[in-house]
Amino acid sequence: ALAEALKVNKALTTLDVGEQQSRTRRRDCAGGGVEGQQGFDDSRRWRPGDTTALAEALKVNKALTTLDVGNCDLGQRHFAVLAEALKANMSLTTLKAQFNNCGPGGLAALAEALKVNKSLITLDIRSNKLGPGDGIVLASALKVNQSLATLDILGNKFGRADGKALWEALMVNTTLTTLNVARSIFTDRMHTLVANCLDQRKALCSAKAQAEEAKAKAMAEAEAEAEAKTKQKEQLLVLLRSGLTQPLSSGAAEMLEPALNLARSAGVDDNQTAYATQVLEARRLLDPAVLALIDRLKLGVEERAEMLRALLDNALHTLE
Repeated sequence: ALAEALKVNKALTTLDVGEQQSRTRRRDCAGGGVEGQQGFDDSRRWRPGDTTALAEALKVNKALTTLDVGNCDLGQRHFAVLAEALKANMSLTTLKAQFNNCGPGGLAALAEALKVNKSLITLDIRSNKLGPGDGIVLASALKVNQSLATLDILGNKFGRADGKALWEALMVNTTLTTLNVARSIFTDRMHTLVANCLDQRKALCSAKAQAEEAKAKAMAEAEAEAEAKTKQKEQLLVLLRSGLTQPLSSGAAEMLEPALNLARSAGVDDNQTAYATQVLEARRLLDPAVLALIDRLKLGVEERAEMLRALLDNALHTLE
């Protein structure tokens, strides 16, 4: 069943069972369903058990971000069950439950869920048989909720008291940027204030988003530059190590000086650059015969550097 699959799902992000009743009726009129179709049983009317199964899945599912249960004949009990799931679910960002029968009981449960839910960004409960007083309940949730950005409650019969409560909630809530509701619930002055408030908030959110985008871009560029510098340093160190392994008396060791200069200009400063500096000083001051003798000893880079340092410190530049 679909509900059981959702409990273990890690890939599906959008689930649309909206207008299930309408699809069922259309298929019944056409003379049958689709053989082998899986999910909730589309061959019958939506039952409370369907919503219960879906809600239980939502409590553990961490992948689903969008759920559409619009026009499914959901009643107050169904909304209460979904509301309990929203208290536990922290991944769902969009819930579309328009054209149902939420009613006062369902809205009260939903409002309580909104007080603790921190992931839901968009809620659509248009035309859900809500009336005077229900907007006040919703407003109480908006004063607490700090994640919802879009709320669509058009098509419900709210009154002026609901409009006043929603306006007061907007003065506390700082995240809601889109409120779709009948203008008639507000006085003309209040409607203007609400519209201005939301417009200013949208502009602020847009500016904030642009600033965050610019910051993220700058950070990405800085990381890329740092990575490029690190890669360059690694390549220069490889070049230095290659030069340090060359015989002191051979012409191949001459590649060490330009490699050292490049490394220093790139900010490379470690044992390898110190060894290279000693080798170059030794090639300049020590007798070629001394260099040839050191080559015959086949010393490692570090051992050779120590010997060169001792010879230079004691001014032993020749074999005499």
